[in-house]
Amino acid sequence: MLFILIWTTILIATDVLGTVPNNPISSQMREAFSIVLPAKFTTGLNKELAGYELPTLPPPPVAEQANFDIFSALASAPLIETPPVVKAISAPATSTSVATSVPTVFITPTPYAPPAVEPHLARTWMLFFDSNAETFTVEKQGEDYVITDITSDFGPAELISQAWDGEKLTWVYDVNGEVATVETAKIDICGCGDLAYRLDASMNIVNSASGETTAMDILLYPIAEKVPNPDYSGNWYQILNHGEGNIYITIEKLGDVYIVPSATSDFGDVNIFSQSWDGSSLSLTYSIGANLITTIKTVGVDKDGILLMETFREDYDQPYTLGWLKQTP
Repeated sequence: MLFILIWTTILIATDVLGTVPNNPISSQMREAFSIVLPAKFTTGLNKELAGYELPTLPPPPVAEQANFDIFSALASAPLIETPPVVKAISAPATSTSVATSVPTVFITPTPYAPPAVEPHLARTWMLFFDSNAETFTVEKQGEDYVITDITSDFGPAELISQAWDGEKLTWVYDVNGEVATVETAKIDICGCGDLAYRLDASMNIVNSASGETTAMDILLYPIAEKVPNPDYSGNWYQILNHGEGNIYITIEKLGDVYIVPSATSDFGDVNIFSQSWDGSSLSLTYSIGANLITTIKTVGVDKDGILLMETFREDYDQPYTLGWLKQTP
């Protein structure tokens, strides 16, 4: 009985092999076993297997039973090539199959603090004539200052001549037949204007048609050139009353917020009423002693390191931009 169970296991195994498509090994093995085993044993075994509804061996051909070699029979079976294993790769999801969200990343760039530069002539200057204006661009070339561009609201401007004597710059230009001669006098650190200083000069205008001459003193103000992402931190001062005294403020950066921890003045105590940072501008409301309340708001930093503050006071008709200079050690 044990022998029958062993062979039953083998027959079941070969039957399983027979379920694989195009595999002749199963039938070859079953035929080999039917030849090798004695005919009586094969017949008895088949009866037992049939009683259990199990697969049976084929009837052995008696004539070949004596000369049959099981190993030769197995060797003669055709070899089966193993099909290549194909790895299933899931198709990538389309952009519409899965909803994705990209988190917003806020990057705070490093603020830029341009080095503080003393007021100088090499700027673009603006001269106002009521509602009209003219601009003059001055550059330093070597040791000389030269006019490189003139614009006028009155018409095309033509530069006729210019000269630098080491202290003063003089230039002559024509706009619509009116020839003007400008001679610089000095740079006045007045605390006024965008950059806290101005250029004092004289102008002489000759009308080519009538010969009429007009002489006057003029004030030219430098045009601010803001730097991107300015750094407002530092010790700043504004010149008051053309140099009679100053007001000083300290601006500190705490994380991404600017604050004013202290403010002093040559004219008395500074009372700070409020301050705020809105993410781009710092505002401060204060008074000096019992004087009028003033509100200042940062609007940028010039390329020469001058702080630009929009200033509003109760006696002002409108806000003005005034420059604050940086204290240097």
